[in-house]
Amino acid sequence: MTEALARRCAHAIHVLTPEGVVLSAGRASLYLMDAVGWRRFSAVFSTRPLIWLVEAAYRVVAGRRQWFSRFLFRPERLENQVGDDVRLERLKLALCLALAAGLLLSQKLWVSSRTYPLMPVWAHSPTIPFPLDYVVFVVLLLLLGAAAAARRPLRPLAAILIIAGGLSVLDQSRWQPWFYQYVFMLGALALHYWKREPAAPAAVALNTCRVIVASVYLWSGLHKLNRSFVNGVFPWFLQGLFTIPAGMVEYLAWLGAGVALLEVGIGIGLITTRWRFTAIIAAIPMHLFILVCLGPLGHNIDRGVWPWNLAMIAFNFLLFRNTALLPARQILSPANGWYHVAVLVLFAILPALSFVQLWDSYLSFTLFSGDTKRAQIYVSDGVRRDLPSAIRVYVTQDESGRNVLDYGVWSMEEMKVPSYPEARIYRRLALYPCRYAKAPGEVELVIAQRSLAAVLRSLMRLRLEPTLRSISHYDCGSLRP
Repeated sequence: MTEALARRCAHAIHVLTPEGVVLSAGRASLYLMDAVGWRRFSAVFSTRPLIWLVEAAYRVVAGRRQWFSRFLFRPERLENQVGDDVRLERLKLALCLALAAGLLLSQKLWVSSRTYPLMPVWAHSPTIPFPLDYVVFVVLLLLLGAAAAARRPLRPLAAILIIAGGLSVLDQSRWQPWFYQYVFMLGALALHYWKREPAAPAAVALNTCRVIVASVYLWSGLHKLNRSFVNGVFPWFLQGLFTIPAGMVEYLAWLGAGVALLEVGIGIGLITTRWRFTAIIAAIPMHLFILVCLGPLGHNIDRGVWPWNLAMIAFNFLLFRNTALLPARQILSPANGWYHVAVLVLFAILPALSFVQLWDSYLSFTLFSGDTKRAQIYVSDGVRRDLPSAIRVYVTQDESGRNVLDYGVWSMEEMKVPSYPEARIYRRLALYPCRYAKAPGEVELVIAQRSLAAVLRSLMRLRLEPTLRSISHYDCGSLRP
């Protein structure tokens, strides 16, 4: 090969035929296609003017071969394409964007100047006054932007976690499942950026996030395996899209149970190497279905979960795609560090206690499962009349003619998220209309929740009790400390 020919080969393919003819670029490609069996194709495109198009197309592709190769060729191994550091960087960007979108879609949840009461962890916690509450909200959004753009975003991530922790202490309504998940995933990233390589390889933070994502699917699906979901919640989901005839509800119950099992299967499949890719693909239509049912085309409620569903699709690809050689024992191993062990306890173990009312439902990912505590707040005509007009609109009458304060609609319309479904929250909510009551009995709170005693009796007798729920009644006298 001459020096001149070597220079030309760097820009285009060259072929030396047995006859001694040198072909290049598009003509060389057609010659090779003829040699491997594409004779008719090669003969057609070797004629004018098609050969000119072939040459032009070759020049375009050859000049941008690196860009085209990312879409046309699949890498053999993850290590040859995207390292863990790049994977972590993309995960950080997805987390920041998802959290920012969730905050913007539920703005009133994060400020103090609203009608829905704050639910602080400690009753006498201070309140962030207006307009400082909005300043904190804007600062949090700016920090998320800074963390998304920074190469080593330790400081903005640390500030985000401090502000998020403070806001969570000041209002338990902010303990939404998606916010809880985002915060702990960001915590894994912050810990990685705080330590230096190789003390904290990116794989450690990625494994921690993998545990979180897989646990969300597992427990969310397990909590949906109940009659309330398959007979009530799932048909309600579909009614956001079309009217369901009464005769079809019976058949939809089987479909609802299948959806719950699918979610469980996705959680388990993500951990296994054999079913990992199948789980990634199966999650896509499920999340898109949820997004359509709850989004503007459906019920148009709980805006915080809209970006959450899109984010979960992104998390699946960023965390689990091209990880065929990553075994479950490595993902779950306590050797990943103390933070990883804490996540295993909080996300993979403690949600089991929610079945016996020993762990919060939303921290166990029971959202839209139909398996949460329920409450009714009844108020007298006098209390209803004295309530502020902004609150009075949420008082309706039930079938028996009693006035019911619909705290669920109140929370959903003002904060765009469901109320936090715990008995302690319901008791504090009922204290609000008690301010306008002249007698303790003018406000009544009724809480229905699974009874731990009934569950234990069923286990001891090896049979299912007629009801596993207990009913508690409160008035203003029993609600006040």
